[in-house]
Amino acid sequence: MNIDKRTKKLIMAAAALVVLIGVYFVTLDLSPAASLQIDEPPELAMIIERAEGVRVSAFHMDNGYDLRFIRDLSDSDNEIGTWRLDDFRDFRLDQISVATVAFSVTNLPSHGAVSLADLAGNLELYGLGALAARLTIDYTDGSRAVLHVGHETPDGRFFYAMLEGADYVHFIEARTGRRMFFGHNNFMDKNLPRPDLLRLVEIQFSFGREEFGFDIAPPTGVEHFGWMRDEFISYGVGAGKRLDMSFAFAALFEPLPGLRLAGVIINPDENMEVYGLSEPFLQMNLVDEDGVVLYFDVGGEAGDGLRYIKLQGEPFVFTIDAGVMERIEGVNRSRLFQRRLTDVITTQAETVRLRGTGHDVTIHPNRDNADALAYRTIFETRWDAYITPFDVSGVPAVWTMDIDGHILREDIVERQLDNITEGNFTHQADGSIRYSLTYTFHVLDDLFYAISRDGEPAVTAISRNVLDRVFSAVE
Repeated sequence: MNIDKRTKKLIMAAAALVVLIGVYFVTLDLSPAASLQIDEPPELAMIIERAEGVRVSAFHMDNGYDLRFIRDLSDSDNEIGTWRLDDFRDFRLDQISVATVAFSVTNLPSHGAVSLADLAGNLELYGLGALAARLTIDYTDGSRAVLHVGHETPDGRFFYAMLEGADYVHFIEARTGRRMFFGHNNFMDKNLPRPDLLRLVEIQFSFGREEFGFDIAPPTGVEHFGWMRDEFISYGVGAGKRLDMSFAFAALFEPLPGLRLAGVIINPDENMEVYGLSEPFLQMNLVDEDGVVLYFDVGGEAGDGLRYIKLQGEPFVFTIDAGVMERIEGVNRSRLFQRRLTDVITTQAETVRLRGTGHDVTIHPNRDNADALAYRTIFETRWDAYITPFDVSGVPAVWTMDIDGHILREDIVERQLDNITEGNFTHQADGSIRYSLTYTFHVLDDLFYAISRDGEPAVTAISRNVLDRVFSAVE
């Protein structure tokens, strides 16, 4: 019999379809886990049920992490208690996450059950064999329950679970079942201590081996960064460096509220070099007026967009989102420091007297608009470099700038400067403060002047051409 080409193609297509249908039925999941029929007898409506007022006092999760939680009721003011890890009492737990698990196994509903007799002992098919998560729960009434949790159902709606010694496999909600496989990362409090950034009293940080320290406390002088943030005071620190709080806030501190821990290494290697923490790229220590401390070291890359971080006083190594640190990593270190010629803001400078190279001029920045503009030019002028401390005693000054300032009482209250007790100033009867500062500029070399404040050793320098031009223009 002759068969034309079209008929042959149809026969071949039909044969292929038959093969595909056969493969489908061969590979179709017909396991008990997929075809299990759920009974819902009324007497099995609850897997675990405790009387009103009975709570979980402790529970042990044997799920590969071996987590032992205990409820600490030693604080009489805390009726709910505080959850702790028995093996790591200082581990920072997310209390809500732990309490959620404890609450879910106080009264655990069943969404259906199958008799063990119907399963013919095939518990391994449902993950209820050796690999099951085993939860041992102790209650405040002295009772105990042991719950085994196995696989997720094929439709993703439930997990298989059974009480030890019981005759039924139950179906529990998927979200409850997933919690039974949680580890340290899931129960960890990912929030860091949060000092009040507007009430800091101490800042210490370092990039690699370059260390800086700043004390923001009752001031020993009255210059302050009113043009940046009223709450902060500038200080001569170390070699006279003063922190530019405006830039420091943006670069170093503003990212901190978004800094959250991602994971934890419970038993880290003793060699911190493994994590890049033997010489961390960043260390930061912040303390606020209430004594809240945030002290951490940031180390090397941990993969998956994470970095290692170590918190002071904790034995663990954590990971954080490296993206949050990008702004800090990109900081130009020299940019962190205030480089303005003076810190005294226009509204506080009552008189500014400039003397030198045939000049002697006095301006009143906070009274006259033209003088305010002239002083703004001085205020916005930046010095050029740090220098080795230069003793100016006996060295004649080429330029001298005397500033008499006045801080009104309302500004002192707003800026919380009532406790000023030192410096070149006097308290006034109306509660305001008057003060004076003297800047002197001495020849350092052919290109620069050394800048001294109130006769102290000079630690900064400014271009001679720039200073001469600015000061001459003020007149």
